Amino acid sequence: MNLDKRSHILNTARHLFASGGYEGTSIRDIAEQAKVNISAISYYFGSKDKLLEAMLQQGIQLVLDTNAAIAGNEELSYPAKINLFITALVHRALAHQAFYRLVMAEQITNKNPVVSAMVKEIKGHQTEILSSLIYGGQQTGYFLPGEHDVLLLFNTMLGTITQTLIDQDEMQDEAGIETKLTEHIKAITRNFLGGSWHL
Repeated sequence: MNLDKRSHILNTARHLFASGGYEGTSIRDIAEQAKVNISAISYYFGSKDKLLEAMLQQGIQLVLDTNAAIAGNEELSYPAKINLFITALVHRALAHQAFYRLVMAEQITNKNPVVSAMVKEIKGHQTEILSSLIYGGQQTGYFLPGEHDVLLLFNTMLGTITQTLIDQDEMQDEAGIETKLTEHIKAITRNFLGGSWHL
């Protein structure tokens, strides 16, 4: 298998899905833009649905690697780890806005059960990581003891990001959106968890 060609097809499809939508992009469109035969796409992925699944799997691996690096960094305090978790979450969404919207749309329409399951899987992973960081912070005295609805907190993060992307054209300081959004979600999280946030 030619990994460079496979990666090239994936990157081309990501660009086309982002600009023209999943339904509005055909295998022929991808083949023409990538300058490959349709048979090459069939060979590497089998179908457009499988291509989208491979794209999501690539994104999932990036999230897994990033979260593992954050959680495993013993030089960081738990508040610092949660701050990095939030920073990475916001940056990924804003750096790949069109694809983020595409994934959210696919999840809502539920046209592809496999894609929906993959989105649910990564959301579950994110929630587990966040939960472990909160628990670690409680055990080390940073956060107040007690149970927290981590899924609600994570959904609040995602909802805030999604609504910001929807309203982005109406925002005056577009250049500072990422910083403002990141700091806003950090503030929500600090209020949610309580305790001491000295890093």
